[in-house]
Amino acid sequence: MLLVVSELVANAVLYARPPLLLHLVRDRIGSWVWVGVTDGGPTGESAGTAPREDDEHGRGLVIVDALAPAHGTRNHASGRVTHWANWSVGPAVRLCMCPDLPIPSSARVSSTQE
Repeated sequence: MLLVVSELVANAVLYARPPLLLHLVRDRIGSWVWVGVTDGGPTGESAGTAPREDDEHGRGLVIVDALAPAHGTRNHASGRVTHWANWSVGPAVRLCMCPDLPIPSSARVSSTQE
């Protein structure tokens, strides 16, 4: 799941206009997780042709396709675009997502803007 999120964010950073928003949603009982990256739309730059065997870039969507059971793109009327993926999650993942587990202080994010 982390690799797919990384690929979606990297593609948005490289090929889309800001702002970028990362969405993470899970259902109430924890049986599925949905992740989306919304961006300001394409910059006009693209990855170009299919990657050659020795290319370091250009395989992001191949990775997403291989690792996410469901994924897609939603074009918004505003010109923004959301690339998304979702997964069914098993009991071990549900346990890790338990809201009763303490969050380490190093993992907390401040809600204040600088």
